[in-house]
Parts: sequence; structure tokens; C-alpha cells
Amino acid sequence: MTLRLRIIGLVVLFALFLITGFAAIQISQQLETLNTYNAYRVRVGSSAAKTSLEVALAVHQAQHPTEDPLPDFRAELTRLQEGGLFDDATVLSPGGASLAALGTVPGEVVDDARWAPYAVATYSPAQWSYPHVTATAVHVYVPLAAPKSPPRHVIRLTYALANVRQAVSGVYRLSGLLIAGVLGLSVLFAWFLTRAILAPIQELNQATQDIAAGNLALKVHVDTGDELGALADTFNQMTDALVMLRAKAEDANPLTRLPGNRVIREEIERRITAQSPFVAVYADLDNFKAFNDYYGIGAGDEAIKLTATLLREALKRHGNPADFLGHEGGDDFVLLTTPEKTEAVTRFICAEFDRRIRTLYKPEDAARGAIAATDREGKVREFPLMTFSLAGVTNVHRPIAAYAEVTGIFSEVKKRAKRMSQEAKASAFALDQRRSDTSREQPPKTEGV
Repeated sequence: MTLRLRIIGLVVLFALFLITGFAAIQISQQLETLNTYNAYRVRVGSSAAKTSLEVALAVHQAQHPTEDPLPDFRAELTRLQEGGLFDDATVLSPGGASLAALGTVPGEVVDDARWAPYAVATYSPAQWSYPHVTATAVHVYVPLAAPKSPPRHVIRLTYALANVRQAVSGVYRLSGLLIAGVLGLSVLFAWFLTRAILAPIQELNQATQDIAAGNLALKVHVDTGDELGALADTFNQMTDALVMLRAKAEDANPLTRLPGNRVIREEIERRITAQSPFVAVYADLDNFKAFNDYYGIGAGDEAIKLTATLLREALKRHGNPADFLGHEGGDDFVLLTTPEKTEAVTRFICAEFDRRIRTLYKPEDAARGAIAATDREGKVREFPLMTFSLAGVTNVHRPIAAYAEVTGIFSEVKKRAKRMSQEAKASAFALDQRRSDTSREQPPKTEGV
């Protein structure tokens, strides 16, 4: 098979793919519209039918208490059906026996003996509609009850789903016409491709195979000055993005799958360069080593994963979509958010961490509020339950020009945050709010959580 024929085949397949996607979108939109319409029709129709029939039942009992209300039901249902509130209706006994039916729409066999008693048994003024969906229709069971009396009749309202099949058939017909037209144009377009176009395509095809084999450093050189040249440039940008994605994947922490030190630094430097207001929060677990030694590495890993999950949840609930979360390693995390979101994010983290971390301790240790473990000097002493110390650095009050400045301020504010956690015996957040670097010797202003 020649390259020209292969190009024709690719263009045709691409056209089919586009048409298939178009058809899928059209069907999805049509079904969504019809589902909304049908749901609205069911809701309005069943509500109107229940109200109207209960009024008719009350009037009938007041005027003809000894007579059968079925004729009145049939007349009222006929009137409502003519108004387009439903397609068919059947009056059932509480046991599911058919008492009267309009019979205007050919229906399928429905298990009334199952659904009617269920609707009566679970009926309440707040729950009176019981839909049952089949392949061809929606059946809604509506119990009818006089005031302060149990339901004595059940109305089955039927809504045919034929409009769904008609809509799908219309999309299929349109797709068939599009397939015929687009395929013809695709073959003509592909046939008139010149050799000047075939050569770059061959190069791109070979480059794709090389990249699939793992050669992400490959660059394609197509200097045609047209769309193919632009495609080659985009192709090269794609390979650069793949290289970055692979680097991020290799940098990710294996336990939490969060970005590591390199990506953390890049994210902070990007915000510094953009000069956009940000708050970088360094999060460190207190008494983690004692917990890890006492309960074992497996429990320590669970504590790290619990912490990562909590931080993700905090940013999702109270942060921004563009916020960032990284894991330096061990029990050290870094999150980046904006000044207006900082209080809500850190408050949630501190409160939820102190509550959730207790689930990793034995009940007797959690009740005592401490564990007996060996410290770094080899002495056995009691360690409090783990807390979370959060140290915040922001460029709101003073400019920050380099990543090193952030880490330097981190080390100062972290000490203050840990003192706050120890004094309060609870997680705490300290935010540096100094106005200039000349005040470095003054203690940072803090916000406790």
C-alpha cells in the first residue's frame, strides 16, 4: 500500500472519528433535553392528576357517598389526558387489580401487583409519587386518599418514551448524510496531497514511533512555513511537555504521589516571578518520630497518608483550583494558596488533624493523650499525641525575590509554630507578617488556629 493511500485511509478514519464524536454529542444533548422534558412532564402531570383526582374524590364523597367513584375518575383522567399531562392512565385497587383504564396507548405488561401495594404501604403526604421505568415508558403510581383516610385507589400514569427513539433516529439519519458527504470530500482532499506534504508526514510518523519507544529528547525539523511547520512546532512542544511530566512523575513522593522538592521549588519561584499574592505554608508533624517508633513504620505511613488526604481535602474545600500541594519527604509538606483563603484552609487543617489523628492511636493512648517512647537520647519518656505545626510565608506585606528567602523565613516561623503547638497541645498556624527584612530580629506576628 502506498503512502498516499495510507494518508487517504488516515483522513477517512479521522473523519469517521469526528462524525462519531459529533453524533455522540448530538445524541447526548438530545437525550439530556428529552430527559429534562420527560422528568418535568412526569412531575407536573402526576402532581396535577393527584390534586385533581383527590378533589374529584372529595366532591364525589360529599355528593354521592354510596356510589362508585370510578366513572368520575375516568372522566377526570380523560380530561387530563386530553390536556397532555400523560399518555395513558389506569385506576388500580390497593392490591394492584385493574379497575378502570383509558386504554388509548398500547402498553406493555406492568407488574401492578407489586408496585401498587408498595405505593399504598409506603404512602405519606410527603411521599406520594412512585415512578417505575421500563424500556418503553415511565409508570408513576399515585395513591389516592380522602382526608384522614388510607388510600383506596392507586392511579398508574404512563408516559411513553417514544420521543427518545425518534430523537436518536433523527441523529442517525443526519450522521449518515454527514458520513457520505465528509468521506467523499476526505478522499478528494487526501488524493491531491503533494510530495511536499508527504515527506514531512513521513518524518512526523517516524518521530512518533521514536517517542513511543521512549526517545523524548527527539526534535522534528520541518521548515515548510505552513501548517505542517506549525504542526511540527506543536509536536516539539508536546515532547517538551512529556519530558516535564515524566520529570514530575519521577520527582513525586512514592507514598503520597504528591510532587517533591523540585516541583515545589518551581511552583514557589513561578509565583515569585509572577508577583502574584501568595501564602506558602510549611506543614510539619510534631511527635511523629515517637509515634513511628512506638507503633511501627506501617502506622507511620498511615499517618503520612492521612495527612496528605487531609491537606488535599482542605485545598479542595476551602482553597482555589490553582492551589498547590507538595510533599518534601518524611512528615514535611508544603502548600501554596492565596491570602484570602489562608485562614479557612489552615483552620480546617488544624481542627481536622487534631480530630482525625486520634483514630491512629490505641484507645487507651488517645484517652491518656500521650505515649511512652524512646527519645533521641535513648531515654523513655511520654510524648503527647501528634499535632500539626503550620508556618506561613507571604509576599503581601513585603516583596520576596527568591526561593531562598522563603526557606529562610520558613525556618524562623516554623519555630514559633512549634512553640504554639506545644503550649496549646493542639495544632497551630503561625504566619509571618513583618513589613521588611530589617525587622528580622523581631519575632514574627502569628495567627494561632
